[in-house]
Amino acid sequence: MTIVKAAAVQISPALYSRDGIVERIVQKIHELDQALNTNLRIELGSPWWAAFISYLIGTVAMLTVAIASGGPWLSKTSTLTTPTIMSCSEMVKGDSIDWPGVG
Repeated sequence: MTIVKAAAVQISPALYSRDGIVERIVQKIHELDQALNTNLRIELGSPWWAAFISYLIGTVAMLTVAIASGGPWLSKTSTLTTPTIMSCSEMVKGDSIDWPGVG
């Protein structure tokens, strides 16, 4: 038999305050995330695998939100010209960093 665990959250509304309700939602998501990560670590018996799965699920969630938001897609030009960790080491010259397109 498969055991399925589920959770439900109820948040009281902050009437007439969009910032208030957003803050409450963010706080509840943070609390839920902490509880889920703790349970995941206990179930898997490894903090390393729990962290990997947590980051993987977070990445998938962010990708889903990015696609669903309908915002502009990354262009090849912006992707190639944006500094990244890999390209930072190539840009370091002496004591200063030469950022392309800046300065």
